[in-house]
Amino acid sequence: MKKKINKMKNHIKYTSLFTFLILFFSSSCGILKKNINNKTSLLSKTIKIQSVIDTLQNNYLDFETFHSVFSGKLIQNGKSMPLKGIVKIKKDTIILISIRPAFGIELYKILLEPTNIKILDKIKQEYIITDYKYLEKKFQIDLDFKKIQSIFINRFFVYPIGNKINNYKLEYLKNDRTLEISSKTNFYGKIIYHKLKTSQNNFFLISNNFSQIGYEKYINILYSDFNKIKNVKFPKNIEIKLSENNIKSYINISYKNIKLNKTLNFNFSLPNNYKTIKID
Repeated sequence: MKKKINKMKNHIKYTSLFTFLILFFSSSCGILKKNINNKTSLLSKTIKIQSVIDTLQNNYLDFETFHSVFSGKLIQNGKSMPLKGIVKIKKDTIILISIRPAFGIELYKILLEPTNIKILDKIKQEYIITDYKYLEKKFQIDLDFKKIQSIFINRFFVYPIGNKINNYKLEYLKNDRTLEISSKTNFYGKIIYHKLKTSQNNFFLISNNFSQIGYEKYINILYSDFNKIKNVKFPKNIEIKLSENNIKSYINISYKNIKLNKTLNFNFSLPNNYKTIKID
C-alpha cells in the first residue's frame, strides 16, 4: 500500500498542472499545420462568425450546479496511472475537484475560485495557495477561472484574454465537414494559434487547440461521445494533450452520472497542522 501511494505521489505531482486543467480537463501542432492545407472557401460571405458563436452559446448546457464522477488516466513521459474522482461546479463561482485514485481514498483536493487556486495534498499534509497569474508566469498560459470552467463544460472562449472575436476567422474544413474558428495573436512575444472546431450541422464544440509556433508547446482538447442532457448535446469524454519543455502529457477524463442543479457541498477546509506553501 505504501509503495502504491509513493508511486502515486510521484506521478500526481502533476496535479499542479491539473490546476491548469486544469489544467485540467485535438490535434497537435503537426495536425494544425496539416489542416491549413485542407481548408477551402471562407464562409464569411455567407455565414457571419458571430452567428456561429451565438448558435454555439444557444446550445450550451444550462445549469446552476454541476456534479459528476469521473474516471480516466494520466500518461506522462511513458508512465501511466488511473485517474478517479469527483468534479463539482457552481457556475461562475467555484470548481471543486477531488482526486481519489485508490480505494476511494481522497488524496488531493483542488479548489478553483475566480481569484485564486488552492490545492490540498493529503499525502504530504500541505496545501498550496496561488492565483491565475502563476499559471501565466510558469507556463505562459493565459487562463482565468471562466476559461478553465469552459474547458470542463464544453464552451467557447477567446484566447488569450483580451482577444476579440473580430480577430478570428471562420473556415469550412472540407475533409471532415467541420467549421473552424481560428486566430493568430502575439503573446509574450510569441505567435499563438487558437483554433476551435465545431460540427457543421449541430454546432457543438468538438475541439479546442492552442499552439506556440516555433516551440514544442501546445494544449489540445478533444471532446467526444456526445449524449443529450436536457436536450443539449454534451460530451462524456474529454482528452487533453499537453506539451511543455519536452514533457508530454495525456489526460483522458470520462464523466459518469452527471447531475445538474442539485444542492452541493463545496466545503474546503485547510487543516491547522498542514504546511502552507505559497506560490507567487
